[in-house]
Amino acid sequence: MIYEYQCQCGRTAERVCRVSERNTPLICSYCQEDMIRVPSFTGGLKTEHPVWLDDSVRGSLQSKYERPITTRKEHDALCESKGVVQL
Repeated sequence: MIYEYQCQCGRTAERVCRVSERNTPLICSYCQEDMIRVPSFTGGLKTEHPVWLDDSVRGSLQSKYERPITTRKEHDALCESKGVVQL
């Protein structure tokens, strides 16, 4: 399953792991602190097309000459670099 984790520094990450391993903390690649698992809107099942991958959402953040984002991590980094606040 895919689980989402968040660090106290605000960074987020996703990890594919067994249900029995879901509470094992991740180490933040930015500040090296433990990340904790946070609730996912899909309950851990990423079966639907994520909204942030829609062309209309990407088009509002990127020009047509930029390489399209393909991961949530890229989306979050792009939002941060452009000063976009995510709710």
